[in-house]
Amino acid sequence: MVEADVQEQVDPAGDLVELDIVGESYRQDVLKAISGPKHAEGKHMSVGTTLRCEPGNQSDPHAIRVEVMGKHVAYVARQHAAILSPAMTAAFRGVIEAPGMIVGGWHSHDSEGHYGIRVWITTRETTRLGLRPDQLDARLRKYPALPPLGNGERRLGPAPSESHPWATVTCEENYQDAIIKAMPQSWDDHSWPVLVGLSIVADNPYSKHDGPCVGVAIGDHQVGFLTPKMTERFGPLIEAATSAALRTTAEGWAYRGAKRGSTFWRLRVSMPNVPGTD
Repeated sequence: MVEADVQEQVDPAGDLVELDIVGESYRQDVLKAISGPKHAEGKHMSVGTTLRCEPGNQSDPHAIRVEVMGKHVAYVARQHAAILSPAMTAAFRGVIEAPGMIVGGWHSHDSEGHYGIRVWITTRETTRLGLRPDQLDARLRKYPALPPLGNGERRLGPAPSESHPWATVTCEENYQDAIIKAMPQSWDDHSWPVLVGLSIVADNPYSKHDGPCVGVAIGDHQVGFLTPKMTERFGPLIEAATSAALRTTAEGWAYRGAKRGSTFWRLRVSMPNVPGTD
């Protein structure tokens, strides 16, 4: 399963209305089967969802189930379903497709999080349904899009169909101001994609390991470092780009994560597969 940027799956205008979703706690096994076992950094897996009306639901005739890969993973919250269900039934026989993202699912030595799912519909979709976004009592948000490839830039990353690793970033707790400064305007407590710069730096001042390592920056601001293992794996790619007078960038994710009992903004970086390093 390939993790991807939500903005790649939605209308290019990028205006999204996020729906309130409930019931994931009853379907943890299904979400795990789709997204894989829990790990320390949690899940940020972009998925397509199907929203399907359930007129025969005895608890709520306006119920709308959320499906991923044909599997039932959640419901649209009652207040949104009451508005969406009649419109979906009238316009599309009760079924529409929507972008989603499986989140949560972290597990570390001191904390664990349930799997969850976030679901959006585009403003183009609300228009097709004959609805205004404000009828859903939701805030319009333009999901962050990464800038296009610039001159003199080598952006690391796989083809969309290729599985790829996430490089671990460390020491972000020392650079919270810089990460928060990069947060999209009016953003709230959710993850978002961000373009990071990668370079070889003399050392990590917060590490007990001496020697050069890969520094991670957002714009001109340092925000963390790759681990020694990740530096060994990906450092040659960055050195090759530098030798060719190219600046190296990659897609990163900022997300709320836990470390040693504290929760703060963390980062991870999407990297290409490197043959012979597994």
